[in-house]
Amino acid sequence: MHAQKKKIFEIVVRAIIIFENRLLINVRSGRYAFLPGGKVNHGETLQEALIREIKEEVHTVITPGPLYLVGENFYRQKFHDIHELGFYFLVSTAEPLFPLDQERPNPDAPDLIFRYVSLTELHTVHLLPGPLCKWLTPEMMQQLHPSTRHCVLSETASF
Repeated sequence: MHAQKKKIFEIVVRAIIIFENRLLINVRSGRYAFLPGGKVNHGETLQEALIREIKEEVHTVITPGPLYLVGENFYRQKFHDIHELGFYFLVSTAEPLFPLDQERPNPDAPDLIFRYVSLTELHTVHLLPGPLCKWLTPEMMQQLHPSTRHCVLSETASF
């Protein structure tokens, strides 16, 4: 008997944290990488979710910057078909979150580590989702003119 495929829709937030032309990534067992962040909980704004996720993962409180990219990702994970809606925020830091030449374990999972990778070497990393790499080149980052507007459309949100 085959397991039933489950269809999942997720909303995630990701931080684009660049310091001295190096991007902070999360690496899983050396196989692939993704940006720090995670799922948005019901009732959280995107910024609240990103602040919570980074605090949980890197033990640092950040201030989300502008929304840089919204991406839809469709993929299969084990027996699940996943449709992910991702919101990617620029995050500026006065200092790196840890020394640029070191790695940090991710407390969420023993097979995850954080490390910085040079934007010019990003093509050597299996960053997911794959098309994200083309939006994170030094050329694209220098051309950045945030024009995306983000607003929370809720009668219960505080403004």
